[in-house]
Amino acid sequence: MKDWIANNKTSAIVIAGLIGVIAVLSLRNPAGQEFEDDEVSSDEITVVDDSTDKNLAMFHTEIDSEVRPFNAPVTLHLAELCHAVYSNPETTTPKLFFDLKFDSVRPIGEGINKAVVAIKGDTAIVVFRGTDEIRDWLTNFDIRNVRLEHGDVHSGFWNAYQELRKKVVDELEIAGPKHIWVTGHSLGGAMALSCAYDIEETTDFRVKGLVTFGQPKLGNAKFVEHIDTNFLGRYFAFSNDNDPVVDMVPLCASCGSAVWFDNSKIKRSPKKRISTGATFGSSGVGSDDEFIRKVMSIEDFEAMRENILGVDQANRPRNRPMAVGSSLPIIRDHDMTNYIDKLRDHFGKPPLN
Repeated sequence: MKDWIANNKTSAIVIAGLIGVIAVLSLRNPAGQEFEDDEVSSDEITVVDDSTDKNLAMFHTEIDSEVRPFNAPVTLHLAELCHAVYSNPETTTPKLFFDLKFDSVRPIGEGINKAVVAIKGDTAIVVFRGTDEIRDWLTNFDIRNVRLEHGDVHSGFWNAYQELRKKVVDELEIAGPKHIWVTGHSLGGAMALSCAYDIEETTDFRVKGLVTFGQPKLGNAKFVEHIDTNFLGRYFAFSNDNDPVVDMVPLCASCGSAVWFDNSKIKRSPKKRISTGATFGSSGVGSDDEFIRKVMSIEDFEAMRENILGVDQANRPRNRPMAVGSSLPIIRDHDMTNYIDKLRDHFGKPPLN
């Protein structure tokens, strides 16, 4: 062997180099997953990398969603993860999760209801996927509620979370994280709120932060009072311009510390430390920068549904699905990309696209 190497130095160097490349790739991608653009094909990936990502450090920092002015960069990172799960077809993990050097990433669920549980050391981030089809959502919308200990919640959103609950909780039980963040966009936002509530009611875990984008309302006034009391300072609920989804559930009230991107201005819901029931009451607004989202009646909901479906029918060919990214302003404002662009502009970063 030594004689061959001595007589074939060039070939030996090439072979050694190839072995080195293979070794490095094996460490970076130990499961040997195939990369396809923005995705990693796998039901689970494990990354062998001892380096600490600076972006993950902020998930150890306490937030206070009541603080003014709004300044919580962690929300931008969660928004980008919410956007990433939309590129998650049946059996793939978005590449962004891999790039952030999580120890493990577990996609959960099938069909519309999906989530990703990402673990890094003592930190877990649970991201619930939203829906691409507002039209189908409106067409099949059901206003029935289910009664929980602390109030009534929308049965469809609660049951959607229940389909994923066991696997989500199992992942958390295995990892035993100290820092848990829950997030989601659209339908995923309602599932995220359901998850955060459920985790704190039925397990020993405490949610460090709950952040939702374009989240439809989930529960009645009694439920909202419980959430606003127990998640005080830990719950951001973002809405964007004329996003119709944040108001679309009749007889349910808003909760959390709301951040509303109203054109070029940021408006907030009144502080809950000094105001009771402000999210659904008729008083409590202290300045032009504060707002209240009122409870939608069934009649208002039906009128909004007919308006959106009517405009949609007039502007697209028959049987063509209406995606979140539609050019219609009322639908475009619900697009997760627009939420990210508003956050990136707020934090002085270039747009996503």
